[in-house]
Amino acid sequence: MRHIDLTHFDPPPGWTDRAQRATAALFALNTHTERMNFVKTHPDLLRDLRNALVNKFGPKCWFTDAPEFVAKLDVEHFRPKAKALNLDGSERGGYWWLAFDRDNLKLCGQIPNREHKLCYFPLHKHSKIADEKNVSWRDETPTFLDPTNLLDVSLVVYGEEGGVHPRADATDWEKERVAITNELMGLSKYQPLVEARQKVWQKCTDLIQDYLKVINEERASAVPSLTLTERKNTIQMKLKNMTDPQEPFASVASICLRLSGHPFAQAIATQQHTGGRLR
Repeated sequence: MRHIDLTHFDPPPGWTDRAQRATAALFALNTHTERMNFVKTHPDLLRDLRNALVNKFGPKCWFTDAPEFVAKLDVEHFRPKAKALNLDGSERGGYWWLAFDRDNLKLCGQIPNREHKLCYFPLHKHSKIADEKNVSWRDETPTFLDPTNLLDVSLVVYGEEGGVHPRADATDWEKERVAITNELMGLSKYQPLVEARQKVWQKCTDLIQDYLKVINEERASAVPSLTLTERKNTIQMKLKNMTDPQEPFASVASICLRLSGHPFAQAIATQQHTGGRLR
């Protein structure tokens, strides 16, 4: 999972006004069928937002950090518009009034979205439940992790086997959230996705080992070596590039570095990308 900071994202010119007018039209309709049919007649709103999000954040799924090989990216309704399924499969009303709300729309690969998540949106058993009149969705306590919430994203780590796991110090509720998100979105089920994570983890691990070998050579040398320094620098640059947000599975590389236990690797994982990729 990758963190998406929407703070400095602006939808295309005029999009917000169009979305507000469409939402007002939804409120003027009387039946669920009319509202769902209305949403289907406005695919341009989702298409235009999708293109702007891809241009800003790259063609990667926000939930898997995978490029579009996981399947073409949908603009996914985080809170489903037609109906919402609880963990036991029972239904409650959908969040139709958020159908064109930017904060409810995420980029998600079609496999996790259409084959796994579907209309699921479980809440904590004591959560308030939002409605179109009195209760804001911001007052809910959702089970699913939200990629636009840094605290949610920070709960996820990966293993060398390519699976999704909760952070070691997570609370029981946080562990439950990671487990349910992983299960209901199929984040560890699609084999090509798991194998891609494994490859990134292995590449990162190999580079860390190469760096450690150079350190041992430096310690065995009585004289500082420019050649060894350059080799270390090259390896660090490769590792840093793997954590570039535009790179596939950058979150996997970052977590591999953080969990390695080596201070130099952990330092690379915390560095910020302020421009293009390092070369």
